[in-house]
Amino acid sequence: MKTKILGFNALMVVMLVLTACVPQAAPEPTIDANQLFTQAAMTVVAQLTQDAPPATQTPAPTLTPAFTSTPLGGALPTLPPLSTLPSLSTPTRSSLNIADKAMYITQSPSDNATVQAGKVFNITWRLRNTGTTTWNTNYAYRFFAARNKIPTSANGYNLTTSVPPNGEVDITVVATAPTTAGAYDTQWVLTNPEGTNFSYFTLDINVTGTASTGGGTEATAAAPPNACSDKNVAFGGSQRNVSETEPLEITMQGGQVYIAWSTVTTGAGTFTIDLAGDATDPLPVSSGGSKWMGSPDQDPHVLKVIVSGAGTIGITSLYSINGNSPCY
Repeated sequence: MKTKILGFNALMVVMLVLTACVPQAAPEPTIDANQLFTQAAMTVVAQLTQDAPPATQTPAPTLTPAFTSTPLGGALPTLPPLSTLPSLSTPTRSSLNIADKAMYITQSPSDNATVQAGKVFNITWRLRNTGTTTWNTNYAYRFFAARNKIPTSANGYNLTTSVPPNGEVDITVVATAPTTAGAYDTQWVLTNPEGTNFSYFTLDINVTGTASTGGGTEATAAAPPNACSDKNVAFGGSQRNVSETEPLEITMQGGQVYIAWSTVTTGAGTFTIDLAGDATDPLPVSSGGSKWMGSPDQDPHVLKVIVSGAGTIGITSLYSINGNSPCY
């Protein structure tokens, strides 16, 4: 019995030894899901990082330097200064005497003075000779323009005395306030013997009330003051009609001729005024107007009015100057 137990024990020992010699399978590990996801994410990031192009650092902007013009062939030479060009001359009937100058000093009445309607009064301007020439009796002062004219007894006068440089002179004209109330003006100029205007002076007045009589002394002049209407050519009626079949040709005595015309009948024609070669370009028959013509040095004049084509022109005024003085 004892022998059987020993044999059994020996058998168990052998079996244990054999069992120990056989390799045992490793136990399966426990999987952590969070660790798995973390490892996957790290793998993706690593892959993206590996595939991405290398990072390039953007350089700071470089400022473009201002453009500097470098002349070809070195520095430009220094040019001499331009010469001063002479001033342009003002066209006149003869050479312009630029030494004639004047300065306004005072006047009577003052601008915007109130004058009774119909009153005869003097207009006096005081001027100073600020030029280098001496004004003599061949210098004149004359009416130039107006918006609403103050009537005057003459349109121009010659100086009656010499005025040296820095000297002063009073020039006077006689005016009559219109019978209708309102604002009136007159604009006059000084003119040298060459016919150039070199001074300009004006007067504005307010006429009020009703017509009345008043004083005023006629301004004197070295010659009859612009007797432009001394020789009025009469046609035996109010006007002389001129047509293609009835042209006008008339001899005019005196230095200059004034002519005014209006339309009698309209048409497609034209007319020309010719006074000793001083021709007016053809004008439409439908027009009207007036003109001073001729040279004061020529006497007499032959005036011609010629109409071409249909229509009739009426000569409403025709005057000649008294003598060979300029007419203003």
